[in-house]
Amino acid sequence: MAVSPDDRFAGLLTSSAERGGWVPGDVVTSDTAGDEEPVEPRRVRLPVLIALAVATIAVLVLAYWVLRPADTEQAPSAPAPAAKDAPAPGAGDAAPGGQGAAGETGGASPGADPAAEVVVHVTGEVENPSVVTLAGGSRVRDAVDAAGGLTADADAEAVNLARIVTDGEQIRIPAVGEDPPASAPTAPAPSGADGSGSGADSSGSGSPGSGGGADASGSGTGAKIDLNTADSTTLQTLPGVGPVTAEAIIAHREATPFTSVEDLLLVKGIGPKTFESLKDLVTVG
Repeated sequence: MAVSPDDRFAGLLTSSAERGGWVPGDVVTSDTAGDEEPVEPRRVRLPVLIALAVATIAVLVLAYWVLRPADTEQAPSAPAPAAKDAPAPGAGDAAPGGQGAAGETGGASPGADPAAEVVVHVTGEVENPSVVTLAGGSRVRDAVDAAGGLTADADAEAVNLARIVTDGEQIRIPAVGEDPPASAPTAPAPSGADGSGSGADSSGSGSPGSGGGADASGSGTGAKIDLNTADSTTLQTLPGVGPVTAEAIIAHREATPFTSVEDLLLVKGIGPKTFESLKDLVTVG
């Protein structure tokens, strides 16, 4: 009797199973086992990754604490250069101080005591009449500048701006045509100290060597000044007559000699009030 194909296939399966060979059921088992194999390596790698992360953090923390003391030790060394440079400002303090001292005496005349100060009252035709403090040896010009300068109506020819001021005096700047104050004749007194040769004597004792022997106080005890012969220095001993006005008088007489005292009114810078203070102190020879 012939064997059918089905019976032959069944026999092969049976004999294969007896020898431990492949059977159809192994196909399912093999596929299942293949699906489970990748799971085991994943479970093994996760703890390893965690351990590596912990180790990395530990290394970073350790490195931080190891390096931190080094930064702390360098910090105190930073101020060291500043401490070394500290004496420099102290040494330089003397230089600014010296410059300040020089600046304070900038307005003083040569030979004046830089440590001395004078206080004067500036009034009249200045922008800001006030009491000002100046360095020793300052001039009338410095006092006027400290009071804001001259006004447009000021008669600069009536005062000697180059005169050295004295402590406690009053400097009055008259307006054009205004009679100088009674104290004006005493102002030139300090100019005798700088050798200007004006020769004005504030006590009214006369001016030695002036050629005119005029009494600066105008008391009339000295000889009158001849308008046609007096030099500039002598003319400046008159009240309200400064260098500019004295030169104007000389220029006028050179062009037209004085024929009477009233001719003074023709001189630029001499107004009626100034003339009243001069007419009894001058004469025409």
